[in-house]
Amino acid sequence: MAECWTCVPYGLRPLELDGEEVDFLSNVPPVFADGHSPLAVCFAGTVVVMTTPLVLLVDDNEGNRDLMALHLDGLPIRCELVPDGQSALEAIAKDRPDLILLDVMMPKMSGFEVCRAIKTDEALREIPVVMVTALDSVVDQDRAKAEGADAYMVKPIDREELREEVCSRLNLPA
Repeated sequence: MAECWTCVPYGLRPLELDGEEVDFLSNVPPVFADGHSPLAVCFAGTVVVMTTPLVLLVDDNEGNRDLMALHLDGLPIRCELVPDGQSALEAIAKDRPDLILLDVMMPKMSGFEVCRAIKTDEALREIPVVMVTALDSVVDQDRAKAEGADAYMVKPIDREELREEVCSRLNLPA
């Protein structure tokens, strides 16, 4: 599939429509099955539909989830918020996010366990996982790295630092 190089630098993912070439813009669906609309349509040999990246925010504290979402407001992304590790794995299986921001200390399943489950699954291991936690010891950071985390951020999270990390991981302009 050809990519539109005017869109790719902005971190947008190209998708083919059911693996088939589409000849006319009128054949592009107005809304996808998961409910979101295409962000852009580009012509480069075939019609390519671009969607906004999905970031999964996982934290058992509702205030922390809401604050992260607020910090990311205005970026060309979609956020899905879930309260625990088990819900995170269900959301990942359903929606396949482009980036996961993951708390460590949660009920049911720790962030370390969630990260291990993601990184040992061949279909999911390429999804970047950023641990976002109040744990600031070197031991915890080493454990996150051993479980496969791509980055580690200590709470309280700085708005600009979080935005830079997300933009970097998704190839978005800062």
